[in-house]
Amino acid sequence: MVGPNNTGKTTLINTLQFLYVDDLRTMDFGSYSLDQTLAYYFPNQYSYVLFECLGGRGKCVVGWRGQSKASGGDPERFCYLGEYDPADFLAADQQVREPRDVTGRLSIKQFRQIRSAQEHREMLLPPEGGDDKGLGIVSLRDNNRFRRFRESLKDLLSLSSITQEQMRDRLLTLADVRTDVAALDVRKLFGEDYDLIKRRRDALARFKKHEPQVRQLVERSAELDGVRNELVARWTDLRQRRQDYEQLHRARLAELETGVEK
Repeated sequence: MVGPNNTGKTTLINTLQFLYVDDLRTMDFGSYSLDQTLAYYFPNQYSYVLFECLGGRGKCVVGWRGQSKASGGDPERFCYLGEYDPADFLAADQQVREPRDVTGRLSIKQFRQIRSAQEHREMLLPPEGGDDKGLGIVSLRDNNRFRRFRESLKDLLSLSSITQEQMRDRLLTLADVRTDVAALDVRKLFGEDYDLIKRRRDALARFKKHEPQVRQLVERSAELDGVRNELVARWTDLRQRRQDYEQLHRARLAELETGVEK
């Protein structure tokens, strides 16, 4: 994400924690406390953060909704199946609908409240056994690695407490890819073409390394060709002039010699 400073990039990026981090207490918003953050994103019951996702069961929406000041408490979490439809949340006058109206409209889309960190985690992961709670938004080979995934995501969003090498190793570990062995044998993959590809790759690398000198040589060669062409044109013209001169004076010389003999 690229943009000028103070345009809300960090604010937008941090909202991803509401989707992927199951436990509210483990979210990290830098110098702002959790209470300050919730008050900023969810000042009242008309405040929403919504994520349209493509999970194992198709498109779905995961949402957070603020509470009224009278009710207090943490924002409500919910999910439902299907695409995001603005009409479910906005009335014809573009005003946000009352929470009970939103819930009523979403009830036909398998609307479900998420009441705990465990339910949030179960919702993100693929379903296990006969349980249909999982939407498969996060697909891990081992669901027990969700905590590691969550912490890696938080580090990735901030990029302040982890190096690129550490992040790479974490992602490979989550994908069950070993880092101590080669992922594939390139020579075996390309067969007889491997040596040819390698030679061409090395030749291209050498060319790129010496590209400035090559460009200079090409330019000088073009200049030399231009000078040569000009010299050829001038020599051709001078030779023709000489021939004309000699022919003219031979004729005159012959006339003079004839006159002397007489």
